Amino acid sequence: VTVGIAAASGSNFAQTHSKSNASVTLDAGSGINVKSIDVYSSNSDRITADAEGNSGGIINVAPYAAKVENNMENTTTTTVNGAINAADKVYVQALRKDDVNLRADAISAAVAGGSGTGVDSKITDTTNVNINQAQITAQGDLRAEAENQVLLNRGSDRYDKMVLGNGYGGLTVTVAGLENIVTSNANVTIDESTLNSKGDMELIAHSNEDMRANGYVYSLGAVQDANNSVKN
Repeated sequence: VTVGIAAASGSNFAQTHSKSNASVTLDAGSGINVKSIDVYSSNSDRITADAEGNSGGIINVAPYAAKVENNMENTTTTTVNGAINAADKVYVQALRKDDVNLRADAISAAVAGGSGTGVDSKITDTTNVNINQAQITAQGDLRAEAENQVLLNRGSDRYDKMVLGNGYGGLTVTVAGLENIVTSNANVTIDESTLNSKGDMELIAHSNEDMRANGYVYSLGAVQDANNSVKN
C-alpha cells in the first residue's frame, strides 16, 4: 500500500536454517588387503536467500525493510580403525563445502520509528578425521585430510553487494547492517596408531574461506542519521 508523498518500506524477511551430520566409520578389524582405498565423508549445502523491500504507507510497517537470517551448523566425520594393507594409496578424508549467497535490498524510509536493511549470518562447520588404534600400510601415498570450504556471496553479480539500504530526502534513520560469523574447525587426530607409507604421507587439516561481505547506504537528499555497519 502506498499512501501520501513520503513512504515507509514494507517488510520482507528471508530465513534459512541448515543442520547436517555426515559420518563414515571403517573398522578394518584384524586386517583387510586392498589395491587402494579412499574412505571419506562429504557434506555440502548450497543456499540462496533474498529479501527485497518495496514502498509502503507512511506508517511504521516494521523494524526492517528487508532482513535475511542464515544459520548453519554442520558436522562431517570420518573414522578409521583396525589394520589396512594397501598395494597403492590410502586416503582418509572428511570434506565440507558451503556455497551461500545472501542479499537484502530495500528502499528504507524511517517515518515512524525507523526501518533498515540487514543480514545476520552464522556458519559453524566442524570437520574431523579420526584414526584410532589403526595399523595402516600403504605402498603408495597415505593422506589423512579434513577440509572446510566456505564460499559467501561468490555467486553471480547479483550478490556482489550483500546489504543495500536506501534513504530519500527528508526522512531519518536509515540503517544498513551486516553481521557475519564463520566458525570453521578442521581436525585430524591420530591416536594409538601406526602409519607406514612408501610414497608421500600427508596429514592435512585446513579451512578456506572466500567471502564477500559488505553493506551500503544510498541516499538522495537530506537523510539524517544514516548508519552503515559491517561485522565480519
